[in-house]
Amino acid sequence: MNKENFGSILKKDKLVFDNNKSLEKYYENKWEKEGYKQGYSLFGINISKIYHKARHDVSFELINPNKNEIILDAGCGDGTWDFRIAKKCKKLIAIDISKNAFAQSKRKAFKNMVFKKMNVEQLNFSANSFDKIYCVETLEHLINPEKALKEFNRVLKNKGKLVISYPLIDKSVIGRIEKFLHIRKGTPVSEHLTEWEYDETISHIEKEGFKIVKSKGVVFDIGFLEKIRKMSKFFVMPLTKLAVSITAFPRNSYFAIMLFEKN
Repeated sequence: MNKENFGSILKKDKLVFDNNKSLEKYYENKWEKEGYKQGYSLFGINISKIYHKARHDVSFELINPNKNEIILDAGCGDGTWDFRIAKKCKKLIAIDISKNAFAQSKRKAFKNMVFKKMNVEQLNFSANSFDKIYCVETLEHLINPEKALKEFNRVLKNKGKLVISYPLIDKSVIGRIEKFLHIRKGTPVSEHLTEWEYDETISHIEKEGFKIVKSKGVVFDIGFLEKIRKMSKFFVMPLTKLAVSITAFPRNSYFAIMLFEKN
């Protein structure tokens, strides 16, 4: 058994898409086959799955759905996490560029859930349609994320809330020191079409008519402990749990979960 396996999340080169039709075809094919079952693993333990759950747990905390709200999940993937949100809100509309992604969840949907095939860069909804938007693990996969942010602003009600997750480039002092000392190296995900640091991410989103309210980190950079984690299966779960338990430092985390309000 390889102690470290990147599954299907890494390829030799960054993916390039000429247009959204080619992007759609890629994800339809991916979800028709393996989806995201094979991610990053250590000693047979699926680390990607643990990180994925942590991102959605923090995102759910920040979206804080209530029974009077209509919520849009922009980029729902397989729709697994939508059931938790739908239990707490008036209506949930979940969209994804791939109909193959949410096919199973659509068959099991609650009465207040609607799944639709749609590109988040061009939303087929009227202005001021939603109280909140949940956009997790999506923005970095878009050809034109700014178009999606403009659309989010358009379809959100006044003072509506937007929860975004985004994988970060760490340009902090700690991050630069770690790279200089070769304590860690970046793990480029070939499907990520944009890469921003923490302040840059906030700037891009605020430029489209939002203001930051709160942010949390997911998967704190544990520095030299990462090397220890890779030494033995004994260290994998304790150090992974430690990394996901620290949410107070988004700049030094692999992902930021951010709550914005429409201006």
